[in-house]
Amino acid sequence: MECDGVKKCTFIGPAAALLHTLERLTRRYKTNFLVDGAVEEEAQNNFVVRKLGEVRVTRVQDRPLRLFEIVSAKAASEDEWMYQLEEGEKGNPFMTYSEAVDLYLKGTYEEAKATLEKCAVKDHHYDRLMAAIAAGTASGKPPEAENVEPDYE
Repeated sequence: MECDGVKKCTFIGPAAALLHTLERLTRRYKTNFLVDGAVEEEAQNNFVVRKLGEVRVTRVQDRPLRLFEIVSAKAASEDEWMYQLEEGEKGNPFMTYSEAVDLYLKGTYEEAKATLEKCAVKDHHYDRLMAAIAAGTASGKPPEAENVEPDYE
């Protein structure tokens, strides 16, 4: 928030706990910009995003929190916006990764692995998801959202 007259701002409640949790998870996932599903829905028209997974924030939410990484801004020139609308999600090199995350969360590990192997970008998130798929395949159980305790440092 930016304002010439106000130099300090305080907010409390579930939004503050959620924000602090997202900040902590950003460090854990080793990414620069981590947002929840509500922000991703608003940001997907202007930014390239990829789904990283889900966590359950105890004492704050009763449903899993969907985590998305904002990878980059989409082109901003006036000539390119129509091309982006036509291209849609096909222009997102991380779409295959997001699909693999969804398949993993459903517990269809073999299909998730096959989809993940098609990813164009193989980084530390790729390695983390591949390890989670291998662990899920070995256990034979569907994955559960990790419980994350909100803390107020």
